[in-house]
Amino acid sequence: MATPLPFDLPLEKIDEQEGECILLGFNADYAFELGSQIRERAKKAGKCILIDITTVTGLTWFRAASGLGTNIDNQHWVARKRNAVIRFGRSSFFLGCNMRQKGRTLQEAYGVSDTEYAAHGGAFPIRVNGVEGPVAVVTVSGLPQFEDHTLVHQSLRDFAAQQRKELS
Repeated sequence: MATPLPFDLPLEKIDEQEGECILLGFNADYAFELGSQIRERAKKAGKCILIDITTVTGLTWFRAASGLGTNIDNQHWVARKRNAVIRFGRSSFFLGCNMRQKGRTLQEAYGVSDTEYAAHGGAFPIRVNGVEGPVAVVTVSGLPQFEDHTLVHQSLRDFAAQQRKELS
């Protein structure tokens, strides 16, 4: 059974965050640009993370560490968070907050394996305006889950705003 955590956000707030991050387009070049921006943001803050951007079909378009200190566990966390976003179409933090509010885990609610799925912050669906469902997932691992979530949200939100400005 899951219990709410002090940093949980209302689901409506996470809905709003996900809505701020809808892109006008996405391809391998955009993935490299977004991933590089996240890496630079983490490096400037002195944070050690693993960054991964993978399409929903499983093609990895970006993967990098922000510095020394990441390890194989970060790679496993990335895979588990990404799997959850691909399966449920929502940010991994939304999934965790939702499950905690219901007093359940993903494993209890959906029968999924906790070795393959994680409802912990740090993975966001990449959505493109006019396309139904996510096209890719951006995931970070290495910080406490709320910080992972916040880093991805702020980076993807800023990238979406930059893209709208450049393409308008």
